[in-house]
Amino acid sequence: MINIPIDWTKASKYPENSQKVDGKYLLELKIRINELERTIENLNLKLHNSQNTENELREELKINEEELNRLDNLIKYLKTKTNLSKALIEDMQTRLSNKDLQIKNLEKYLIANINQNYDIAHKLKNLARCLDKEKKNENELNRIKQIIKNKGFITEKEFETIMGKKSLEEFLIRN
Repeated sequence: MINIPIDWTKASKYPENSQKVDGKYLLELKIRINELERTIENLNLKLHNSQNTENELREELKINEEELNRLDNLIKYLKTKTNLSKALIEDMQTRLSNKDLQIKNLEKYLIANINQNYDIAHKLKNLARCLDKEKKNENELNRIKQIIKNKGFITEKEFETIMGKKSLEEFLIRN
């Protein structure tokens, strides 16, 4: 700090009066005033820069807030889409489960029909055998009737020839 011999009280009371001050003190005072003015200029420059920085930061904050709002809206949109997708997936899974159940039921129905068809085919085969047997029996019976009509009777030997080595007793027992 500069120590200048000036009577500041006297100067305050009598600002119009002059005081005797050494030149070196005036130079020191001038240097101090210049330093203070530079300090004020620097502080004003810093203030101006701070105000510019504040404005830039406010603008950047505004941009960031807008971006944040945009991202919040995007998150809400994506959450909605995600929820819709989850609901759609659940619906598809339910439908798939229903289709699986339908397929299993149709497989059971198909197996039952196949078994029924096998049973019917087996019965038809048996029926065809019976019809063939019936036709053969009818043919045999017609031949026997023809012999009886012609001769009036049939021998056991003729019967066995017609019936393929079956005796008359077996025929009568079976029928």
